[in-house]
Amino acid sequence: MTQTTKTILISIIATVDAEMSQFIARDDYPKAKTYSMPQNTDITQLMLAVETGKADVAINNAAVAAPYLLANPGRLRDITVNAPVRLFSHGFAFKKGDTGLASAINTVFEEMANDGTMNKFIAAHEKIPGTFLRPAKPYQASTIQNN
Repeated sequence: MTQTTKTILISIIATVDAEMSQFIARDDYPKAKTYSMPQNTDITQLMLAVETGKADVAINNAAVAAPYLLANPGRLRDITVNAPVRLFSHGFAFKKGDTGLASAINTVFEEMANDGTMNKFIAAHEKIPGTFLRPAKPYQASTIQNN
């Protein structure tokens, strides 16, 4: 099994039961085996499983992985720098039929992304620079390239 960032043999993926890592391993890498840990496992244990040779790869989000990588330099490497395995957005719930409020909030978020406010907010609250992807402005090409 290979990862497109660089050709990497993936035979065992560290996962946590009923957590996104398990679903991604099952759906995207069906031929790989898993080194599964129970729910409530500290998510950094995924990376420790790779470091100790129990797994070849850990699927984790950047906000969790970055502090571990900084605290343990040279022990692991991020193989998804140019192409994240998955991207997730967040949503808000509104009363059914309340399209006016949803439209107003979408407009505010779009304006914040376009005028740079969103980037300033992310930078002010991001513990490790570069952990979160910035929204692309509609007139700019995405900085992530698919290989």
